[in-house]
Amino acid sequence: MVLLDHRRFGRGEVADRGFLAIAPVGTGDHWGFPVIDGCCSEQVWFHFHDAGDDELVAQDFLEFVASRGLKP
Repeated sequence: MVLLDHRRFGRGEVADRGFLAIAPVGTGDHWGFPVIDGCCSEQVWFHFHDAGDDELVAQDFLEFVASRGLKP
């Protein structure tokens, strides 16, 4: 899993200020946190770049890393 360089956040790669991307999927989609009223959710969601319905993938970052980032 590769984490994003957040200095580029909002400047083209991931310009949605309502979603803080933390890892690219490789298809233009990202895993990350929804941002509500300027605060990140604890839940990690799968954000589709070309569709409107995001999917919940983990209740928190630790669960996300354990299920997605620690695969052999």
